[in-house]
Amino acid sequence: MQDISAWSQSSCSITTSLFSQASRLVQSPLRPAYIIEGTAEDWKSLKIKRPALQGALISLMLVFDIPVLRSNDAEKTARLVVYEGQQLIRAQNDGWIPTRQIKAKRRSTRQRCVLQSLPGIGPGIARKIVDTVEEEQARYGDATSEETEFPPVPLM
Repeated sequence: MQDISAWSQSSCSITTSLFSQASRLVQSPLRPAYIIEGTAEDWKSLKIKRPALQGALISLMLVFDIPVLRSNDAEKTARLVVYEGQQLIRAQNDGWIPTRQIKAKRRSTRQRCVLQSLPGIGPGIARKIVDTVEEEQARYGDATSEETEFPPVPLM
């Protein structure tokens, strides 16, 4: 959680401390999120130009893939944290575990994550596709020509 007053120094402090913190957060095995706490009056009192602030928030969300939530006070922040936890528990209980492609270190894990982002492809089908492709690459080698035909992937 970041109090809005911590951002009031300068736009330079945003790019240095905020982005270095964000780059460390994305290395965590946990799913990070920023909660910025402060009222509309707090936002107006900042000595940062609006485009700089918007650029920092956009970078957090799009470049670093860190969600940014806003809260007016500590009570609402606490409710947000509880709600986030409930959502993650519900998702895990339903068999959907949020993954971040950037976390995958092995090639096959990255490939499965990309495949699972497609509609109708779950973990089992993605694993079968990746395993079949790896078997065929082992059989035919990585460098395949256009004439090489692969057998269909058994999905069931």
